[in-house]
Amino acid sequence: MHTARKLKFTRVVFTGDLLRPFAYGNEWESATWKNIRWLQALVAPHLERLGVDHRSLTWDPQLHPKKSTYFDAPALYDRLGLELGMASWTTLASLKSAPEALIDQLAPTVKDAIVIGYEMPDVMLDALTDLGVPYIDVVLHAVRFMPDLIFSMRTNHPELHESLSFNTVQEADILSRAADIKAKAAWMPAPVDAAPGSLVIFGQVHGDRSLVATNGGGFCSLESHLQELVELCHAHAHAYFKPHPYDVHESPSVRAIRHIGSVEFTSANAYHLMAQDNIRTIAALNSSCLFEARYFDKEVVRFKPCLYDFDAHHGPRGGLPGALLSQTPSWLDAAFWGELLSLEAVPSLAVAQWMPDRLRRTMNADWGYGQIGKVVA
Repeated sequence: MHTARKLKFTRVVFTGDLLRPFAYGNEWESATWKNIRWLQALVAPHLERLGVDHRSLTWDPQLHPKKSTYFDAPALYDRLGLELGMASWTTLASLKSAPEALIDQLAPTVKDAIVIGYEMPDVMLDALTDLGVPYIDVVLHAVRFMPDLIFSMRTNHPELHESLSFNTVQEADILSRAADIKAKAAWMPAPVDAAPGSLVIFGQVHGDRSLVATNGGGFCSLESHLQELVELCHAHAHAYFKPHPYDVHESPSVRAIRHIGSVEFTSANAYHLMAQDNIRTIAALNSSCLFEARYFDKEVVRFKPCLYDFDAHHGPRGGLPGALLSQTPSWLDAAFWGELLSLEAVPSLAVAQWMPDRLRRTMNADWGYGQIGKVVA
């Protein structure tokens, strides 16, 4: 057992977006119970080495009796007078202030613990802050072309924020990786016959939380920006549309693109496209590709604000979490958690070595990186 440091936090609760439903046949189930299981499975062994008690709070159909507490999301929706479903979830996901019913339902499990959650919505973060509970929110970073996935963390606890700041991924490493991809692409046939000054529009999964409308419900799509898209296409030599591989065949965004006859659909690899000199501009609602495009020297057109700001650097303030801090692979080591939970603001003892595709495999998230990423691994 790790005993080198006196731990300030000795009980952890793993959770995530407890409110999001998923249609399973004629019923609704949690859309995020797998994310919570994933996070607990990765981090729990390190906590056990440190002697830290842990359990999950989850709307999970198959609870582990010793490691999990059931969160009755249907009962919460009922208490809030909302019908369980995606429409009501978008309303909750757009809230900044937590309803009392949510605060009351979280309180018994999270009391006297630190919460480690996967991409918790603002309404949950506000509830935890109202309860005086420190948290670490784990968020998938927008850059997906490194040897493995990057995760960022944000917290409402100033000392935790300071500790997390010592393990951030260096910008030079991301630029170097993008250079590798551009160099490899130089040897490969062009994925599309793009004229100089061309445009690529990237699609997204309809129903993703990043597309929740900020006016209180529903989802945004490219249909709301049809005239802007037409003008954008006219301003470029040629336009391509890259649908998201997980998007439904005729989502609202796909329908919008089909209205513009001059746009050519492509299934080419996203990074292969961005590595082309003749592609001048990348456009999307708020896809992570827009953030990645900077590393390939592309102009960017964004139709909706990003869900997360990966460029911010501020600490926790006014009850809000600090900026998201990208984390090196050291977070997959017990030494990282020993330092973090003891509030030691020092560089991690773990060696931050990339193990190619380690997290990518655990998340079953191999799409998009594929033929480009593997060849420079």
